[in-house]
Amino acid sequence: MAQYTKISLNEANSILELYDLPKCIQLEPVGHGISNTNYIAILEDQSEIILKIANDKQFDQLMGEQKILLQLKEIGFKHSPYPLKTKTGDLVYRLHSWHGTISPRFPGSVIAFPTTQSCFEQGKILAALHQASLSKSTTINKKNIPIRSARTVGFDLEDINHFQETSAHCPKDFKEAFFKLLNLEKKQIYLNAKNTLASGIIHGDFYFDNALFDRNNDISIMLDFEQAGLGNFLFDLGISLSGSCHKNQNLNLDLIKSFLNGYQHIRPLSETEKSLMGFSINLGLLSIALWRIFRFNIAKITPNKLDSYQELITRALNFQKDFSDEQLQIALW
Repeated sequence: MAQYTKISLNEANSILELYDLPKCIQLEPVGHGISNTNYIAILEDQSEIILKIANDKQFDQLMGEQKILLQLKEIGFKHSPYPLKTKTGDLVYRLHSWHGTISPRFPGSVIAFPTTQSCFEQGKILAALHQASLSKSTTINKKNIPIRSARTVGFDLEDINHFQETSAHCPKDFKEAFFKLLNLEKKQIYLNAKNTLASGIIHGDFYFDNALFDRNNDISIMLDFEQAGLGNFLFDLGISLSGSCHKNQNLNLDLIKSFLNGYQHIRPLSETEKSLMGFSINLGLLSIALWRIFRFNIAKITPNKLDSYQELITRALNFQKDFSDEQLQIALW
């Protein structure tokens, strides 16, 4: 979350007029994040909300995210935000050239860096999300509205492969990393196993800074479900491990083990998932790297982040250098 569209207090109240909410008396930009605009709005009754203006999501994409959040609320998952509805019952507002959402503000704070405890808690919450959605396949509620595939807003193996094969925008170092990091044999095993891997609603971007921690260092809420959708849990784990279990930008085995211990405290992993864990971490790093290429190198939403994808490639290459797949399997299991 961050602030890319600046609005005044009067403009914020113009948005709030679309809702049954008191007027805003104070507006504070949220500085955390790399896409979209978010404000903490303090209202006349002293309640607080999060006002989002979408900068890189089309209306339909943002609506897809809100349907997922509504589904999670309906199935009783307590660690995700949910959208407030406008006076006309809409989950996403439109005003002038803006569209976005309003949701309650939840307590907690973003941590500055991951620890073994934070990784353990992240693993537990991600597993709880997966477990809650495991039996909920394609419906948002009793109206039978379909949930989107995570591939409509993110990049799995097939999407990454297609990009490096066909796109003129593919950086040379990204293509080289694709072949260095994703073992051909493991790629085929992953593709063959995809239809049998446990699947449901995945977060798609659960980095350590996409969670709010309370005073007891427990996670109160997961943030930023922009990449959420239906997908396999192993892919979601790979993304989360790749962005949450590092020290000094290099992946850390102790943090990975703590995360997976927390995860299996709620949902035990299958043998196939365990055997593909290293592959899934590299896949997760390449997936988020490609997300950054599309946002910053192609769409140029934030021009000063053109090379940010390289941070993830470097992390993956260092991880591969430090741990062969066999060493990782021995260390983890």
